[in-house]
Amino acid sequence: MHGLYFTGIAASSGIAIGKAQVNRPRLDDVIVRKGVNVREEEDRFHRAVSVALQDLIQITDEAKSKLGASEAQIFEAHQLMLQDPTLIDSVLQTIQSEKINAEAALQKVTKSLVEVFEAMDNDYIGGRAADIEDISHRVLTHLLDKGQGIVQRDVAEPVIVFAHDLAPSDTVKMDREHVQAFVTEVGGKTSHTAIISRTIGIPAVVGLKGILEHVREGMTVIVDGVDGQVILQPSEEELLLYKEKKELWVARQHEWRDLIDKPSVTEDGVTVSLMANISTPDDMNSVFANGAEGVGLFRTEFLFMNRQVAPTEEEQFAAYQKVAALLQGKPVIIRTLDIGGDKQVPYLGLPSEANPFLGYRAIRIGLDRTDLLTTQLRAIVRASHYGNVKIMYPMIATIEEIKQANQILERVKEQLQKEKVPFDSSLEVGIMVEIPSAA
Repeated sequence: MHGLYFTGIAASSGIAIGKAQVNRPRLDDVIVRKGVNVREEEDRFHRAVSVALQDLIQITDEAKSKLGASEAQIFEAHQLMLQDPTLIDSVLQTIQSEKINAEAALQKVTKSLVEVFEAMDNDYIGGRAADIEDISHRVLTHLLDKGQGIVQRDVAEPVIVFAHDLAPSDTVKMDREHVQAFVTEVGGKTSHTAIISRTIGIPAVVGLKGILEHVREGMTVIVDGVDGQVILQPSEEELLLYKEKKELWVARQHEWRDLIDKPSVTEDGVTVSLMANISTPDDMNSVFANGAEGVGLFRTEFLFMNRQVAPTEEEQFAAYQKVAALLQGKPVIIRTLDIGGDKQVPYLGLPSEANPFLGYRAIRIGLDRTDLLTTQLRAIVRASHYGNVKIMYPMIATIEEIKQANQILERVKEQLQKEKVPFDSSLEVGIMVEIPSAA
């Protein structure tokens, strides 16, 4: 007799075997109370938001220590979302207009926002619905005086966590010693939960709709995060097969680690450069740990996010110079500011768009807000004196955009020469080919 096989999305590689720990939906639907004291409900909501914000600050610190600064930015973004007037004002207006209790108003607004995100034909944006639900649920638990109550149970043996969905904050708080993997009914590879699962190295299969109808607490389970398979109640033969598969997987990881410092050459003698992508200088530890031959993409927009004003030239220079110096001659390709779409920076006051992924973003903002691009290019060009720095413009659609950006770059170089500031005069410049017209 064989186990029950289910196939979902392989969100994080690895193989795990353990007992199922089933997390049913965390909170009952809230009861709607009408004719409430509006002022009291507004005060209750403000207090719950304040406490939830303190929770997130604590989780951000925990994420920084466990995962690093780059992944902790997810929770810093949650802090900003929790203070976003779109959410706060909508809930307050709902309390006032419908005279209903705060939790009912919050749930109504959350449902509306989630539906908007999920309706978008984009996996990444759709994944942000889980972030909205996470911060909303956090406030709701304080309004209802209930704990988060997920994957917090004491366990003495390996478990596989099953849930309809897991918030990023749930994932980062997992007891890594005992939680071997997780399986969810919703989600995709680009969700923040999936990203964190890959960072902490825990196998995960997501998007397995209806799995909670079949799994039972304590049931023996196999999770194959390589092929996206979940097996409930496997046979002895299947258990033996996957134990061997797990051993092979672990051995392969060790083999790959042994290859970290070996040259990357194909069988026919072609050398291939393996580069790392980074978001902040804090990511450089991972660059070196994995033997990267340089930084293929420095996503500078993360220096602009989760703050109230744009970073100064000196702040940017310090970040770029640090990475360039640490690489000791290995290349770093610094991409100019790529905001818009899923990466919003509230203090810049960008217009709301129906399709921000192809609208007013990236180089178009830089060519419009030349103060931003000029400041950033000054910082990058100055940093080029300390290493092998290259510049890349994002979202280029036409030759004219390259010419305009390079004109600003030439002015920056002329200014720095007059100021007698050293830089690499042979600094290379390129573009990201990501728009059909560019190709």
